[in-house]
Amino acid sequence: MAYAGDPTGTNLTSGEATEVNNSSPIDQKYKLGERIRNLRGDADAVGTISSTTLTLNPDNGASGTVVVPGNLTVNGATTTVSTTNTVIEDRLIEIGTGASTGADSGIVIERGSTGDNAALIWDESRDEFVFATTTATGASTGDLSFTAANLSVAKIGAGTEQAETKVHSKMDTAASPSYSTLAGIIVEDDSRPALQFVGSASNIALIQFGDNASASSGQIYYDHGTDKLRVDAGGNADRITVDANGKLVVATGIEVEGKNASTVAVTASKSAGSAIGSAIDGSSFTARKGQVTVDFSGSGALASGVGFTQTFSSFSEVDADSVIVVCTGNAAISAGIVAVGDNTFTIVFNNNSGGSFNTDFTLNYIIL
Repeated sequence: MAYAGDPTGTNLTSGEATEVNNSSPIDQKYKLGERIRNLRGDADAVGTISSTTLTLNPDNGASGTVVVPGNLTVNGATTTVSTTNTVIEDRLIEIGTGASTGADSGIVIERGSTGDNAALIWDESRDEFVFATTTATGASTGDLSFTAANLSVAKIGAGTEQAETKVHSKMDTAASPSYSTLAGIIVEDDSRPALQFVGSASNIALIQFGDNASASSGQIYYDHGTDKLRVDAGGNADRITVDANGKLVVATGIEVEGKNASTVAVTASKSAGSAIGSAIDGSSFTARKGQVTVDFSGSGALASGVGFTQTFSSFSEVDADSVIVVCTGNAAISAGIVAVGDNTFTIVFNNNSGGSFNTDFTLNYIIL
């Protein structure tokens, strides 16, 4: 009888073999164990056998290797001893093989005393992956408790296999899209790309423009409490406001770029509804925007509560919703559109001062 793999080539003598064969199974284990230990002359150099444990220890644990050329069947529980770094040749790893029902699964990274463990978890209850910190370990089972963790990546694509910028959300592929190289966020859809801000009825939703001086040098926000769309600029609030009725308010009036103001002279007191001067030709101004000064030099004046009208002509594409009129220079004068005709619009000016009015004022208009 020879010991398989005997590094010294030592064989059992016939007497030793007879002694082993005639012994009880337990005694056979001890005798074989003793023989293994003595093969190289140093205890535990190859291994030991006790009544419950077989320990193989080639080269006394220094660099030896145990080779099992056939199958290895383990009927009981297994104990795994980890290495410092593990290299796996397999391209796919299956976790939870043979499971009949789903459960929270993943990879847990032990962090010691630094804090809770880090984990990549498949959350079965929500059908989604989560990067998280958790007190769970590799021995945990069931519905795991965790806290979502931070994640840093170069790009994120939602609904797309190829993100074109830092964050790319795609509902549907647009027809021949041209992607910006400056945008940090792209929202894409073939028919109606949309970006939504959702808040409670009393809160505000906003877009802020920050710089080295302020986090909100400018901002656009919707005030749900007052149902107003508001624009701030240069750190100044409410430079432009639009309310639910469509009223547009500009904080300091509209400054219109274009040719210099034309002048309409008031030569006498006007009664309500009367016109001043002749119609002002729109061609005198830069297309679709201009400025008119009403000159009260001389004897012209408007009595309290009195107004007059003025028609502006030679404008194309004019309709009731396309003209914005703002009077500046005196808060006592108000102006509004009273009629829109073919390429013309008529404005009424009213004296709200409570007394006679004879101060110049300026009308700015914009045709949208």
